[in-house]
Amino acid sequence: KTKIMKPTKNHVYCQSCHKSKIQFDTKKKADSFIKYNADEIYETSGHAPVRSYYCVTCCCWHVTSNPSQEVGERLDRRDRKSLKTIIDLESAEQLMQDYLTKIRQLVKPIEKDIKNNKIDDAWEKMHEMRRYRNAMRRLSVNSLSAKATRKLNEATEVYDSTNIYLKQETVLAKFSYEELQEIIKRPHKNKYEQHIATLAENSAKRLELEMAKEKAKLVIENNPLFHKHLNLGQIEDAEKMQNHALSVLRLLIKVGYKQSGIDKVKAMCENNAKWLAAAMAAKQGDEAALLQCGLSANDVQKAQKWIEDYVTLSELNDRIAGLGSIKDSKEFTEAVEQCRSIIKELQHSSGNTNRFKEFNIKLNKLQKERKDAITAAEAEQRKMQKTILLEIIGKIETMESAYSCGDVSACKQRYGECKNLFTKLNSHDDDAHIVEMYIESWHERLKAV
Repeated sequence: KTKIMKPTKNHVYCQSCHKSKIQFDTKKKADSFIKYNADEIYETSGHAPVRSYYCVTCCCWHVTSNPSQEVGERLDRRDRKSLKTIIDLESAEQLMQDYLTKIRQLVKPIEKDIKNNKIDDAWEKMHEMRRYRNAMRRLSVNSLSAKATRKLNEATEVYDSTNIYLKQETVLAKFSYEELQEIIKRPHKNKYEQHIATLAENSAKRLELEMAKEKAKLVIENNPLFHKHLNLGQIEDAEKMQNHALSVLRLLIKVGYKQSGIDKVKAMCENNAKWLAAAMAAKQGDEAALLQCGLSANDVQKAQKWIEDYVTLSELNDRIAGLGSIKDSKEFTEAVEQCRSIIKELQHSSGNTNRFKEFNIKLNKLQKERKDAITAAEAEQRKMQKTILLEIIGKIETMESAYSCGDVSACKQRYGECKNLFTKLNSHDDDAHIVEMYIESWHERLKAV
């Protein structure tokens, strides 16, 4: 008798049939099982497998005692529909997991944008997060699994907390540094006020960093002006710039600015300190001190030329500084010409016509300001002249009215007022001359009364 096949390790619980089933890798194996075991099984249980079929749920072959092909096909369609539902649910859950991962990954970039004061960029990422959260909501409608619900709840929690945080930071970003300091210094009665104060502190720190960054940028951009001041002998101006740069360096260290930025400003200040010391030594004519300033050989040669120039430059700077106090126009023009003569001498001795052009630019500016001031004063004077003349003419007209009424005393009073106003005129043009003739004519008329 042929040995009965009794597999023991290939039983599986079929989700479609809700019972334990034997699984076969191929149809041939399933059919062989029926061929060699059907009779034995029938004798034991009263029914025997008569047909093999492929189970789409278990992805293998099973055997069944139901001979109806039609019933089998109907069940198969049911299984395929169930499998599609399962696959769709698994796909939706995987997609939800992907969206949840993206939502989590957006939190730190949003926090980074807030830290860098890029609120608009943070809101763009926030809108992206909302799209992912809304997509998860749509997917969860067709899924009743607890896993999908947990994912949606987590995504909503992350979104809501980030959204509230960003809204608070957006409001605080509109506050000035002084307003933020007021919020920080207020007494905090509850946890919410403490939370807002903490956010205000963070915003204030970001503002400090932003202000320090801007100051550092300006200091570095303006550094060529420091060397220009030294070349023109304006050591005090260069010293002011150096002191400002050092204060910015201290600020960068205080607010915790990035080390590379601190090192850049520090190196600039150290180099400028050498040049400033060299300039001071050159101004005093101390060549020995100049050699000890730590400059390179080429830079020392450049600084040594200042020794010859600084005496003349000092005189030139003093002359230019004193131009503003000169009231007389002729004297001012002569002083400007003297300054230009000194500039030509410096350019000739240095062999560089462009080196001292800043002085000529400054003189041109002073002359223009002087000319503009004179023009404005003359315009104001003409306006005042016109006002006085109109007032005198008005009084002369009232004299005519008073004279026709026989009020001689009123005429004499108006005449005196006209004479007094006329003395206030700064210049006597044709209009003033005509008015003066009217006044004199009234003098003769009043003498005859």
